[in-house]
Amino acid sequence: MKFRSRRRFRRIGNQRWCGEQTTVRNPNFESIQKNMDLFKEGWLYQGEERLIISINIGLTHSIVSYVHFFPNSKVYIRVVSRWPGQSAGEGDSRVPNILIYNLTTRKLDRCGAEALDGEHEYLSYPFNLIRLRPDLIMNNGGIPPECAYVDFIKYLVDNTQRYFEAINPNGSALWSRLRPGIEVIFTIPDSCDSSQQAFIRMVAAMAVLAETPRMGAVLKIITEGEASAYYALAQRPSQLRSSNGGTFAVVDAGEALVGITGYRVRSLGPRLEIEDACSREYVQAGALYVDNAAYDMLRSKLATSIFSGEEYLEEMMNSFKTKTRPLFDGSQMNNVIDFGGRRDTDRLHGILMGKLTLSRDEVTRLFDHSVACITKSCQKLLDGYHMKTIFLTGSFGESPYLRSKLKEIFAKQGCDILSFDELSRHIASKGAFVWRFERGDSVTPSQQTEPERSLRPLNPTSTVQSVGRFDEVVEHPRGSELQRPQQEKLVLSFDIGTTCSAVSFVHSYPGANPEVRLVTRWPGQPLASGDSKVPTLVAYRDSVPIATGAEAVEFVGQPDYEIAQWFKLHLHPESMTSSAPGSTIEIPPLPTGVSLLQVYSTFLRFMYQSTSGFFEETTPGGSNIWQRLEPHATLVFAVPNGWDLVQQNILKQAALMAGIVRSEDDAALRM
Repeated sequence: MKFRSRRRFRRIGNQRWCGEQTTVRNPNFESIQKNMDLFKEGWLYQGEERLIISINIGLTHSIVSYVHFFPNSKVYIRVVSRWPGQSAGEGDSRVPNILIYNLTTRKLDRCGAEALDGEHEYLSYPFNLIRLRPDLIMNNGGIPPECAYVDFIKYLVDNTQRYFEAINPNGSALWSRLRPGIEVIFTIPDSCDSSQQAFIRMVAAMAVLAETPRMGAVLKIITEGEASAYYALAQRPSQLRSSNGGTFAVVDAGEALVGITGYRVRSLGPRLEIEDACSREYVQAGALYVDNAAYDMLRSKLATSIFSGEEYLEEMMNSFKTKTRPLFDGSQMNNVIDFGGRRDTDRLHGILMGKLTLSRDEVTRLFDHSVACITKSCQKLLDGYHMKTIFLTGSFGESPYLRSKLKEIFAKQGCDILSFDELSRHIASKGAFVWRFERGDSVTPSQQTEPERSLRPLNPTSTVQSVGRFDEVVEHPRGSELQRPQQEKLVLSFDIGTTCSAVSFVHSYPGANPEVRLVTRWPGQPLASGDSKVPTLVAYRDSVPIATGAEAVEFVGQPDYEIAQWFKLHLHPESMTSSAPGSTIEIPPLPTGVSLLQVYSTFLRFMYQSTSGFFEETTPGGSNIWQRLEPHATLVFAVPNGWDLVQQNILKQAALMAGIVRSEDDAALRM
């Protein structure tokens, strides 16, 4: 598909009409930053109380989020993370797109995760929005497609209600009051045509509006690509500083399709508007094609093995989809697929104790088709429009290998491949709210700053005090204006805990409110988890560090390996280590021939390098910014109250040994 010349679009209602070609003036970046600050979560809302729900029905899973607008309260987007049949502890926000109907009564029996274990006497009705053709689809076992969609949307809304009532005080009464005026935003694939949009409007009205007594609910539709673009601007407005005339691209890598679209900022105010800089292109290169290639490879590889049965292959594929593929970044020489017990061994085929080991080249080949297709489409976009920034979103966009390959290919052309702190699967759903805020109406952020009790002065003579978040400040009566940083700075904060650790950082620069960001990507942990905690572990073999963090977990209890764990307790002063009467807590010994200083140095180096990679991946121009600011970055270490100068000095020595600071004087200045 060829990219067409950019044309101006005029929005009338929810239709887009093509008009004359237009020239867009260069954006004012300070205005963009000011406008987009209002779209970030946490701003103070002034207006009528209301409830807006965003529903994103994807190819295989769906996500629901909502915003409860309340006068004089801050706005936060909540993602529904509890669904029937899914462990509440997992906090999984995705619900499978599958329904089970009783063959006798033809009525809905189960939905979502509860439908995955359906029995044979029931009718399974999986569906997806991308392939939906209301004019062609045949009734599935006598269940009309519109009935299936109405049932599924009702299921999503009903469980959103349960989640809302469970986490809000007096939630039941609150929902009952807001339900008549509920507003629903549907994010749909970019490939949906007018007939499919009409179908969605019809089933959504039947599922949601029909139960609204006063019919006050409002239904809005936005494509996933456009929602992702608005989210990109809200989270990374500074990327436009290095872009070509305010243009950028969004690569929405989903389960099956990958959509590539170029956008341009058309208007900055009073409302921010973007437009397509070119036509959208779709390639069949999503995660599904990697999984299909993996299945074919496994079936061929194990054709003569005793583990070639479909049941074994299904277990292997489940492990590949949930662990092997999400963790693969191209650097692992050996990649394990867990599928059986300790007695399941076939050394001839690389299976040992229920684990099949694949080489790096074997796994890399599985990605070849997807990487080639996505690269080809992106290259056409860059060649035609010279864009300098590409935002990678979608569930497949969480793949570390896909990110690293695209970054490797396009970095040579001066193009940044950027992702977000937020899980890619949430971007379209949350971006719908950014788009909704931009539309105005009564959903308008207040220009005032909510007063709060300050925690600690920035300095003894400052008129501005911190309130816990850098972008929320309180002015004394004598203060005249909100204080923002006067120069670019980088602050890193390390918290090394007994069992888990975390790192956060602030990149501040003039003209923007500083934002505290947690590092949520660690080696050995799937990107989809978005977990900011990393296990405080270092695995050693013959006194040499082999793995750190989550990658060290698999070596726990293995022969020939020693694990440094709970090593923080070795550093506690005697006043903190005296056990209470009857206490049986024993501190695990350090690995043989390894000092406490060496363990801390290894773990600090791991945390620092992971933070560097995360910063460069999620920050526009991150590599150059890191190289410029890192030598002068402020390092903050959170330590227990009982630690004195002895323990703090050991941390400084560990940072020096790890290469984080260059000298004693450098440590004294920056730590």
